[in-house]
Amino acid sequence: MLSRSLGLLLGLVAAIPAIAADAWVNPMPYPPLPEAISSFGATVSGDHIYVFSGHMGRVPGNSTDGLSPHFSRLNLREPNAKWEELALLQPSQSPGLVAWKGAVYRVGGLSFTNKAGEETSFNSLPIFAKYDPASNTWKELAALPEPRSSLDAAVVGDKLYVVGGWNLQGASSMDAPWHEEAYSFDLTKENGQWQAIAKPPFQTRALAAAAHQGKLWVLGGMHSTNKITRDVHIYDPQTNTWTAGPELPGGDQLAGFAISAFATGGKLFYNGSEGIVYTLKADGSGWEAVERLMFPRSFHRLVPANDTTLVAIAGVARGGGYLSNVEAIRVNTGNKPQPKLAQWLVPFAGTAKHSQILLLSGSSLYTFGGNKSRSPHNFSKEMFSNEVFRFDLAARSVEQLPHLPQGLQSGAAFLSGSRVDQSIYILGGLGFVGNEHKSLDTIYQYRLRSKAWAEEVQHLPGTRAMFNTAAHNGTLWIFGGAEVNTGKGLVSDTLKWKPTAEEPAEVVAAAAIPTPRRSFGGATIGDKYYVVGGLGEKGSIVGNAAVFDLQESKWADIASPKIARVFPNLIVVAGKLYLAGGFTKVDGHFMAVTEVEIYDPAANAWETMKGELPLKGKQLIEYQGRLLFFGVDEEKEGIAHFALLDLSPESTFVASPLNFGGGEGESTAELLTRLLKLDKNKDGKITKDEVGPRFLPIIEKVDADKDGVATKEEVEAYIRKQTSAAGASPRANRN
Repeated sequence: MLSRSLGLLLGLVAAIPAIAADAWVNPMPYPPLPEAISSFGATVSGDHIYVFSGHMGRVPGNSTDGLSPHFSRLNLREPNAKWEELALLQPSQSPGLVAWKGAVYRVGGLSFTNKAGEETSFNSLPIFAKYDPASNTWKELAALPEPRSSLDAAVVGDKLYVVGGWNLQGASSMDAPWHEEAYSFDLTKENGQWQAIAKPPFQTRALAAAAHQGKLWVLGGMHSTNKITRDVHIYDPQTNTWTAGPELPGGDQLAGFAISAFATGGKLFYNGSEGIVYTLKADGSGWEAVERLMFPRSFHRLVPANDTTLVAIAGVARGGGYLSNVEAIRVNTGNKPQPKLAQWLVPFAGTAKHSQILLLSGSSLYTFGGNKSRSPHNFSKEMFSNEVFRFDLAARSVEQLPHLPQGLQSGAAFLSGSRVDQSIYILGGLGFVGNEHKSLDTIYQYRLRSKAWAEEVQHLPGTRAMFNTAAHNGTLWIFGGAEVNTGKGLVSDTLKWKPTAEEPAEVVAAAAIPTPRRSFGGATIGDKYYVVGGLGEKGSIVGNAAVFDLQESKWADIASPKIARVFPNLIVVAGKLYLAGGFTKVDGHFMAVTEVEIYDPAANAWETMKGELPLKGKQLIEYQGRLLFFGVDEEKEGIAHFALLDLSPESTFVASPLNFGGGEGESTAELLTRLLKLDKNKDGKITKDEVGPRFLPIIEKVDADKDGVATKEEVEAYIRKQTSAAGASPRANRN
């Protein structure tokens, strides 16, 4: 029996039209930070980027232990430079950090009076200090008039301006005063004092401030009403007045929140959680997209390396998790952005070489089981791995999790449940039963919150391996596959299973797969599930492709790809199918496929990509509209390889999980039910008056006719539209 060989799995990927191998841009030429952080200070002075402290994540939490103990810098002009540790003065998160005439200044920020494990006690700081790079020393200057954090700062001419923020003290943020005043400090007078400027027409925090053309630009943030704003305000130091600027673009509910801005080469740029870098139009009337980051982020910093390069530093990844990487973006060149390819390695203690069950949730890639042999056909008992790992794509780290109840491979993973109690279910696969390897009928439940496997083991109606699945409205559909060493062979029955239901998985008679197959590619776009390739009767490769309507439970044929293949990867990017890797038969022998084909559902046609990308030996997964490759080193033990490819960096398409504060595994039906609970008078409509500030952006977004009311139909239509556009599917790779 042919099994997936990770070492030969993936063919080569490239873009349309043909692109030379040296045309791929490396967006991460700089080393990552010492740790993953968010809400820090950063600036550029001379040849160096300076990064000050920040927050390190949930584990240490809101405490002094959660603040980064590092103040470091990186030489941008020195090849192979490393981060240099500098003297640190009182770590904090969300400080302002600016540079002026060779010196670095930090202002404000948030600290705590408690350690990890103690009751949280916030402590916004009034601190203002100057760092001298020549002596590696700090000098404290006149403190701010009031403590201030979640602010931003910028230097216009010789003056430092501080805007926005709040004074957060004690155990709760509920009664924290938001600052109404903005201040300036004349940096030519080191012994001077802060001076109030014209009162800003806003009270915001998590905003961005930048100097541009002799004025102070203040972008976005969150109002004291907890409503996110895309407003832009411009302060003119010459007249001491504020005027309105062009509203920030973006269709995301978080657009404008926790963004970062900086000017370089005579142009003003900003970037936020959608991942798109925008620049102010030449006439100042609006904003236009430049290109998107590899890792969309917020609570980060955007600073210039030079007139043609911006650098996005760390922050919170759109899919969750804190980032450590430093990403470069080319600007002011007049050239179209080129496809970008980032690669990195993560050492880990894993022994599986191939056939792992993968599941991508946000920025976490989970790997379950797999086969320890480098041979694709070794199914001896000791070759089945029970190891589980969680790779953090943002932090480039790995965590080993509790072992599976048994060693297995070639099954499927399914994420389900609300954020407070999510579980990953591992279904079927191949394992060792008795004296031989067989297909399994087990359903193991792993609880993310407790990091433990449930004692109760559920079962499928029959054993199954090398199948594929589709998640739809909280229900998992199970297609194809085979029973191994049971005498039954290929499975045509389609199953439907819902973890929250008490009933076991059931056979859906009308949904039987028309051409039985195993080891095929499967992916979901909206309400349609597509199957491509695979191994059919008598070991033949299935050449045809089909689509299943998850609403109507009906199959239909679609155009077949040009190359019939088994063990392919099939993913969805921007509403199209990408078919990569696998094997085809040439003169009776299995040969690795190097071509990548793209299917357009609207045209019912396949197109072959041009060019090649040398990423052999990796499984392919969709990540935020980019192509993520994962594999284990073919020679060295304990090395995981990652590569992230963006074929369309100029795209303004924002691919993200539909998550309005719920779990990443939350279905359309579950989300709809939760939103409709806000309908206080039970008239089937949700008004702005019935929701708090947290859900107000959601209602405004789904209200298609803009009558101030979100109906059930509007909510459902919006969710379907977003799901279809992003090509939403369970982000798992199955064998």
